[in-house]
Amino acid sequence: MGSRRTEAAEIFLAGFNVTIAPQLGTEPITPYELAEYIQIAGPKEAEVIATLARAKAELAFDNRLAACPLIGEAISLTESPEELPDLLCNNGQINACQGQEPQ
Repeated sequence: MGSRRTEAAEIFLAGFNVTIAPQLGTEPITPYELAEYIQIAGPKEAEVIATLARAKAELAFDNRLAACPLIGEAISLTESPEELPDLLCNNGQINACQGQEPQ
């Protein structure tokens, strides 16, 4: 995960620990647990990006039959299908995302 995402995660973590966790009666999430999740999520995100790049290459060669399983695999690797367009846009895998240039 990028440093911007890590900073955002730390901010959300602090907010969760101060306001939400006490209301739910749960233990606060420790910085160690956040770091552990980031170590797991980073390689997973890289795998999704690599899979989508392979699918894009197959589509470039008009090989839709080979691209479909790769796209399905990438979708299954994401937490939810709604995250896939954001992942594509944030990593420059497609040229236009809802009228925006890739970041």
